[in-house]
Amino acid sequence: MASFSEKITAGFSRLCGRADAEASISDVPYPFVVEMDAETFMKLKIEGLYSRILRDCIKRSVWTHKDKDAIERSFYDCFENSENNCGLVGFIAKAMYARKSKTLVWVDGVLREATRDEAKTIKEDYVNIAKSDKGVIINFKDYELTQKLRLYFRQMYEVNMARSTAVNVAAALKIQIDKLREMVANSDADQAIKQARQIAEALKKGRAVVVDGMDKIEGLSSINTEPLIVARDEIYSEIAQDTGLPTSYISGVATTGASVIGDADINREAEGIEPYWLSIWKPIVTNLYGIQSMGYRTDKWRALESKVRSVSMIETLDTLTEEEKREFAAKTLELDNAPQDEKQKV
Repeated sequence: MASFSEKITAGFSRLCGRADAEASISDVPYPFVVEMDAETFMKLKIEGLYSRILRDCIKRSVWTHKDKDAIERSFYDCFENSENNCGLVGFIAKAMYARKSKTLVWVDGVLREATRDEAKTIKEDYVNIAKSDKGVIINFKDYELTQKLRLYFRQMYEVNMARSTAVNVAAALKIQIDKLREMVANSDADQAIKQARQIAEALKKGRAVVVDGMDKIEGLSSINTEPLIVARDEIYSEIAQDTGLPTSYISGVATTGASVIGDADINREAEGIEPYWLSIWKPIVTNLYGIQSMGYRTDKWRALESKVRSVSMIETLDTLTEEEKREFAAKTLELDNAPQDEKQKV
């Protein structure tokens, strides 16, 4: 004889229109269909993060070249009726995620992957002189950061799955059939379940329904997302720690507050981007395009702007002598080692 739980499972299976009771049980944690699988989610999120870092490397690069406009266009993906729509940023981001190597060439104003013969020649150059004027090899086979990010974004996928379930449950109807458990053991259960499905279909179409006085139809409108937000923020914090970038950069949510001006995050962003610029962007770009010199643009002007504001404020004080004001300005603007005549100008 079937147990009570087995009967309930069978009834739930019929209510959902399923013949397989075990499938119904296994689907309970995530009963709603999510259109994106975990692998696709991780790939899009990680490649997207890498692409953003590389685009910021572009913005912080200072360089010149006779073909600068054409070179800059090749940095970005292009979807204008082209079989090869991947730009340099895309090539690098995909290689970083896949932890693979690629050989790229810049020929006649076109960026593309090297042919077999081109790749062979370039590889021989790398063996002999560690670089090639015919192209560049990018190699991320041992790039361990991707493994860490896969773990974090897999967890983020689970958070999104749980959120999707919460939203769908909140939007669902709860149909309570009086004494359903007592009817599971007999044929009346089939009739009750059939009626419940008919009621649900009618409500979906906005029609009136007739139910027993003891039956209930309720909306599950309460959503508690606080645990999901906490989990999400902890994951963002872990990603920020391993990438060396501020949490606001990872989450896309700006730091807020009455006493916050954002300089700390801006400075940390500049410091966090620089290692990627030094180890990935600069060597690849300079070797691939034959750029002789490339510099890194920082945000030190923000600190200078703050110092100038401080000096301007001190100038309005009547409690300091002119000599004390000049001394403060010299120390604030780091003019201690400047020639005496320059200090006098200040």
